[in-house]
This record gives sequence, structure tokens and C-alpha cells, in this order.
Amino acid sequence: MPSAAPASAQGRPRRGIPLWGTVLLCLLGFLVLMAAFIGSAFYSIQGSVRRSQPYHMALAQAGQATCVTKRLGTPLVPRRFVVGSVSHDGNQTNGNGYSDLEIPVRGPLASGRVHVVARETDGTWTIEYLSVRTGNDRLLLLPAAAPCQ
Repeated sequence: MPSAAPASAQGRPRRGIPLWGTVLLCLLGFLVLMAAFIGSAFYSIQGSVRRSQPYHMALAQAGQATCVTKRLGTPLVPRRFVVGSVSHDGNQTNGNGYSDLEIPVRGPLASGRVHVVARETDGTWTIEYLSVRTGNDRLLLLPAAAPCQ
């Protein structure tokens, strides 16, 4: 008496995803999760920098400088992707820290980059260097012997 052969051996095609398809789907899922993680970490860091005191101080001082407003116009609008770092010693109330940021900005007349170096001592931030670069020109705001060199 012949034994019954399995369904796949009777010439019918197997149904389901082949092994390479499963591997490809797993790899694609992993890449999507990694991209989401890296993207959320990036935007979290950007948000932290944008909430920092040196960021706001630099934009305020650059926006009030006459030579900057003549070149870029008003208002100065910060753009995406701030480059740099803000660091603290861990004590948020009266700690020490350092910041070196390059903030892309645009005005109605032109675009530029605000570069700020600031230091925090006993909880107070002080800007040590502030400049605005527009094209090939650099407008030095701090420290300045004369306004807007």
C-alpha cells in the first residue's frame, strides 16, 4: 500500500515567504528602527542646544548689532542644524560650563552664521567671542575694540 506523500511533494508550490525574504524583512526592520533611534537622538540633542542660554544670548546680541541688521536685515531667524556643543559640570544652579556654537541664521536680505563661544562660571554665562559670518565677510561683535569690525 503506497503511503501518502506530503502536500509539497505532490507538485503543489509551497506558500509563504522564502528564507531570503524573511532575512531581508528583518534587516529592513532593523534599519528602520536604527534610523528612528538615531533621528530621535539627533533632534533631542538639537533641542537641548536650542534651549541653552548661550544660544539665546548669541541670537539676541547678534540681532541687536547695527552692522548685522544692515547686512542681514531684521528679524534674524535661526535655521536648522546648530553645530557645536554645550557642556556643564553637572551642577545646573551654580555650576561651570563651556559652549561653542555655530548657529545658521537668515534675514530678509541675506543668510549667515553666528559663532559664539561662552563660558559659565558659578551659574552665570558670559560670551567670550561672538561673530557673524556672511559669505566671505566676518563681523566681529565680541570681543571688539571698535563696534562691528
